[in-house]
Amino acid sequence: NIDVVLVAAAALFVLCKFIFWLYAIIASAAMMLLVPLILSCLGERSDETPPCLRIGVVPCPQTFTFMNGTITLDNTWRIAADIGDNNSLFCAQQLATNFSSEYKLDLHIVDIDKITSKDTQVIVLGLGSQLHVSNKIFAVNHTEGYTMQTRSERITISGSDSAGVFYGTQTLMQLLASRRSSNRMENIQLPCLDVLDYPDTEFRGYEVETASGLSTLEWGKTVANTMAPLKLNFVVFFAPLGLSYNYTNKKWSLPSQKAIEDLLAVKAYFKQRHIKVAFPIAMKYDPRTLEGKFVKNEKFNWINDKAVSATSSTTNLPVNGDFEKLKPDGKTPIGWSFPLGSHGYKPTPCALDNLHAASGKNSIKCDVQRFPDPQNPWGENNNKLLYNTHKSGLRSEPMIFNYSGMLQSDVMDIIPGSVYVMKFKASWKGNWTGAFTASVSMYQYETLEEANNIHENPTAPSYPFTFNFVPCVNGDAQHCSTAGIPLLPEWGSYYKTFITLPAAKYMRIRSYIGGWGAGQYWLDDFTIERIDGELKNVVQLPTSGIRITDLTGNIKYKEGDDFTIITPNSNVIDSRGNFSNLKPVEIIRNKNGKINSSEPCLISYDILPGDANQMVGGRDVSCFVEPLLYELLEQAVNLTVTLLDPEWVLIEGYDEQMGMGRDSRTLSSNLTNGEILGNAITKSYEILRKYTNAKMLMWADMLVENHNGGTNYSWLGGAGRQQPYWPAIKSIPKDILQLSWIYGQTLYDKTLISQDPAYFQKYGISWIGCPWTDLVNVQLWAKAVKFSKETYGSQSTSAGMMCTNWGGGRIETGVQPTANVSWRLS
Repeated sequence: NIDVVLVAAAALFVLCKFIFWLYAIIASAAMMLLVPLILSCLGERSDETPPCLRIGVVPCPQTFTFMNGTITLDNTWRIAADIGDNNSLFCAQQLATNFSSEYKLDLHIVDIDKITSKDTQVIVLGLGSQLHVSNKIFAVNHTEGYTMQTRSERITISGSDSAGVFYGTQTLMQLLASRRSSNRMENIQLPCLDVLDYPDTEFRGYEVETASGLSTLEWGKTVANTMAPLKLNFVVFFAPLGLSYNYTNKKWSLPSQKAIEDLLAVKAYFKQRHIKVAFPIAMKYDPRTLEGKFVKNEKFNWINDKAVSATSSTTNLPVNGDFEKLKPDGKTPIGWSFPLGSHGYKPTPCALDNLHAASGKNSIKCDVQRFPDPQNPWGENNNKLLYNTHKSGLRSEPMIFNYSGMLQSDVMDIIPGSVYVMKFKASWKGNWTGAFTASVSMYQYETLEEANNIHENPTAPSYPFTFNFVPCVNGDAQHCSTAGIPLLPEWGSYYKTFITLPAAKYMRIRSYIGGWGAGQYWLDDFTIERIDGELKNVVQLPTSGIRITDLTGNIKYKEGDDFTIITPNSNVIDSRGNFSNLKPVEIIRNKNGKINSSEPCLISYDILPGDANQMVGGRDVSCFVEPLLYELLEQAVNLTVTLLDPEWVLIEGYDEQMGMGRDSRTLSSNLTNGEILGNAITKSYEILRKYTNAKMLMWADMLVENHNGGTNYSWLGGAGRQQPYWPAIKSIPKDILQLSWIYGQTLYDKTLISQDPAYFQKYGISWIGCPWTDLVNVQLWAKAVKFSKETYGSQSTSAGMMCTNWGGGRIETGVQPTANVSWRLS
């Protein structure tokens, strides 16, 4: 029995083995028969959903599924579109041009009405209602959304609106480009693919400036052609319209016909690519509408019936500014020293140089002859990296700062609340980059104890007035001083206007080199001049004039009866404050008036301090209580709207404005900085509404409490009132779109960005997050926008993101990342 069982078991095993192999043969044969059917790409889906990098499209679509198989495109294919619709025809033409220029394929455009569901070898473009689409996932309800279905015999792009059709076309062209070989081909292959795509944000923008020497039209086309494939739909286009105002003859200079035609052509070019355009309108046309510095009760004497300040403008400061007088060591100028600073390493100290000088025998040389090692920025090995062995480009290396030692003056006495001009001469040589900065700073103190504090960090003062200038050789000229610094043996002359704090009684000068790069620079011939009593740059308007009283202030004298003002015919007002080029106003005592020539008097007036303190590049704040400001703004708005008919308008003059609250007009208004700013924004809005339905946008930094809207911003940057700007957000119109910008990734930057959603939501104001080039910063803004939308849902005031561009004439590296995350926040 056991033998029988064993034989039976062996027979059963052989039978099972035979059946298994027979099944395997049949299954293999079946698979071989099914492969052609699978590869024919009849719409059967695979389970594979690859990452964004595999699809090769930026921004990455919301959802996409690769199907098995490929499509071969050749000259037998056609493009079908609604040729009666400008947008559909434009998309078809772009696609046909792309096939012709890049792949040598001549695809004809046919009317979509002539295409049936049975037609093959056709790329169909249109709105969802026009297309024969069977799959329900392709019903797109999102604004600017589209679907794309690529199959072996048909490619279908279905848009929820005209923008969706355009964006679907852009995706197809990117898909083609990502699979193109290095040589042009007469037939190309694409994967079978399902795409469902739409933007997560309403605004996906780019703020861009033109640059000197660039054609506005050609640059606008370059920007549009960069934005369109990235599905960016909003541009703030800073371009020179050429509108200006001459306050001396009260006449406007209109832009040339070509300038107008170019901007209208740029606008049309953007619009064709579904990009909304915002044009800026400036506010500062008359320098007298800027915030002046109120010189209150300056004591004057009458000399030959002419008013002369009792305080000389010559200060004899700093001591030994030409470095000719030396201490007993023969190496250190009297009144100066060469501290090393507090950077954690041993820099090369500044030193006396008797081989080069702008005048006399001596000058001061500050020296950095090494590049910091990114891996070991403070290490000893850096001393071996001489500047002539290394060259670095802007932003191409880690931003590790390198410092020279310092040139430091002794503490000097100053008059609180006064306008001064510091002048000096400079020269340089070495291998500098555009990220490398030579700085000359004025440090103010209220007490001698503060001034003599040995623990003060010279690189982080509480209140500096810094004049930075950068040689442009081997650097980025867009970020260099327009004046530059001449190369040895030549010398350049420089000046810096600054206003002392109301409580500041002491000051010192410090200078050093800091940044990425290596080089040397020389300084010589420092002088400091007090401006208040010179009667230069005096604002003369009905709201701001010259007022004269006796020493008690009780007797007020009248212009015409008691004195006469003689205004020079030229160089009356200079908004940049180059006082050396200005002629003073003359005040003449009328002999038949009430003024006694032997008695001093008090004279009060507003003067424009120009680029005082940190007010560089138009940061000198407008006098928002001056009526003339709004008269000119209204005329500018009317002219711009008439010429360009913009859809969006950015009113300039509400960002980084320093120094409010130092002008007699502002001080006499009895309004706070926040109230003044809120009223000004509202007036601008009302003027715009008077002439157009264009929407208004503005930079938001002065409205954000912890950005530039804080208590100290106006005070620190421009010697204005120590009052906040941010309360203005409570009173402005809610439909002004706010552009909130922060560009870094420090703890401060992260905190500020993370606070924006709740902050703007609190006041019901729409906002856009604005990064620049820092990729981490781009992600921080995307996170904030996403948080707002997830937290507040349909009530979220977050409207999107916009990459900014400062310097003009280049496409910033932050554009593509901003486009990617603003389209798909996840």
